[in-house]
Amino acid sequence: MPKNTESWFVARAIKQCGFEIIVSFADTEQGHIGYIYQATNWLYCGESKKQKYFRLKSDSKNNGGTKYRRRERMPKAKIIEQYGEEYVEEYYSSLKHRYIYFNANKKRKKELMGKLRYQVQDYPKN
Repeated sequence: MPKNTESWFVARAIKQCGFEIIVSFADTEQGHIGYIYQATNWLYCGESKKQKYFRLKSDSKNNGGTKYRRRERMPKAKIIEQYGEEYVEEYYSSLKHRYIYFNANKKRKKELMGKLRYQVQDYPKN
């Protein structure tokens, strides 16, 4: 793609989205830093906390993941009910860089900044 294609796309998407506050994450497990958010002047607000989830062990009756996928998270009780307690596996989400964008006029951005509960930090670098 030509230079600046991503930032061009993000800018146009923001103009059309209609939301005043936009939050996005860059997944550290995928090696992402969030350079596109930095290039388009989003606020960097640190890393998200790891979250605990449960999934079906891949070596179970699951046939290699065809019946259960990570994105289709199930409560622990539901996995136990469907597959049995011995097939429950605990895992933690990866850390994600948190970026916030205020899609508003200058006055409203100032109001929103006053309500922001996260500390704005310097952009992470690779």
